[in-house]
Amino acid sequence: MANLNKKYCNCTGVYVGDPDGTGTCQPLTPTSPDPCPATFWSTAAGWDWGSISANALNWSYALGFLTPPNQNLELQLYQQELERQKRQSQMIMIGMGILLIVIVAIVVARKK
Repeated sequence: MANLNKKYCNCTGVYVGDPDGTGTCQPLTPTSPDPCPATFWSTAAGWDWGSISANALNWSYALGFLTPPNQNLELQLYQQELERQKRQSQMIMIGMGILLIVIVAIVVARKK
């Protein structure tokens, strides 16, 4: 089930009401639970995946795989394009990592 606090309150409050969106967002208090607790995939192996994807994006720009989005786009379109490029560059870097592991494995296997 989706986190209703994230869906309806943008993690800034606790959602109280029906799952269909007819509730309200209550402000956070010092005793309220974390509205958007970390999931396994957001903190896998203790790594900051947001930082990793931002670094992968910078490497993709530096290596010429991608070009930065046009600054003249509307803010929402610019953000969407930036997120798409982050995902794409992260997949490129993961693919290059897998390729590197395969090449190392082949070289090691040939030496034996």
